[in-house]
Amino acid sequence: MSLHTFIARFRSTPPAVVVVAVAVIAAIIAGGLTGCSLPARPGLTLAYTASINEPAPSTGPITELITEHADSARYPEDGMITIVAPGTRTTIDLTPMRGSEVEANPGVRRDAMIADKSTELANTVGDLAASMPGLDPVGVLDQALQRTEPGGTVILTTSGFATVAPLDLTSAGAWMSAPTALADAVGEADLPDATDKNITFAGLGYPAVTSPQQAAGPAARDALTTLYTRLCERMNAASCTIVDGPAGTFEPTTTVASPTVTLDRIATHCVGQIDIDSNLAFSPNSADLLPAVGPHLNQVVDSFRACPATAVITATGYSATVPGQDEPGTNLELARAAAVLTDCATSEPPATFWAQPPPEDRSSTTPPVARIARISRLATG
Repeated sequence: MSLHTFIARFRSTPPAVVVVAVAVIAAIIAGGLTGCSLPARPGLTLAYTASINEPAPSTGPITELITEHADSARYPEDGMITIVAPGTRTTIDLTPMRGSEVEANPGVRRDAMIADKSTELANTVGDLAASMPGLDPVGVLDQALQRTEPGGTVILTTSGFATVAPLDLTSAGAWMSAPTALADAVGEADLPDATDKNITFAGLGYPAVTSPQQAAGPAARDALTTLYTRLCERMNAASCTIVDGPAGTFEPTTTVASPTVTLDRIATHCVGQIDIDSNLAFSPNSADLLPAVGPHLNQVVDSFRACPATAVITATGYSATVPGQDEPGTNLELARAAAVLTDCATSEPPATFWAQPPPEDRSSTTPPVARIARISRLATG
């Protein structure tokens, strides 16, 4: 059949039939376009607290994950990565593009494109620096979650030594002894919503080597892991993951000052000191222990049971001088110290303790003044 014959026969078709046929085809096309859309792909957000007490932000520990995210891109912007830090919000698309199309052919060309874009990402992340004082993991995580679609993942790189409310470890007392209780004490309204989103924490417990922040030992890192895992659960995240190990080794990039967090002074199981916030242990003007102090005292007793028979626990009670009073409230000091020791001695299962009367000496140089009571572990044969 010639082209001329085909056109002639098409023109001989009744107009009404042609119009109907075209309308049907148009409806099919329209239905196909509205019924099909590009598959949504979970996003990836990199968040950094980037304080002066932390290593410079780095993509080093998550290079493999980033490469995988870019390599699995099949449509434009599939490889998009959002970057969040205090004062910084930006994006970089790692999708390997050839003009306006995705470079779909695997091989050297596609790999080189991904490598070039990954280098750009690493340079951008390496320049991140906190623009405000303090270390605010919850605040940075909140900003990152707001920019992450359901199904996506936020990787928060932080030492975890928070110094900003609602999680200020500088005023959290002996937080290492009860990290779960501290996480549960944060108000519901102060936590971001991570429903259907995944959270990964990297770098917990690892400050910059040259920073004044005390390095965390295993006990502190375990406490931080417990603390942030519990916070993540309370945010209703789909998953909560901890990546162990330092997140970088380069010098901090910011010069904005930030406070440091004091760690519980526990040198070993048998030598060291635990400070307990009086607001956690006692009601005002009372020597009756509050239930919240239980985990702190349990830690003391558990350690004491494994100590030599010569080990001694010293409980020190404090009270401040009030107006019109020459000396602090001596009786309250002693009563609080005795309450702590009594609780330790009557713990379950019982520890072998005997009580010594407090010595008569006291220092009056710097208020608040302490009275001291002691208990020792008896030698067993």
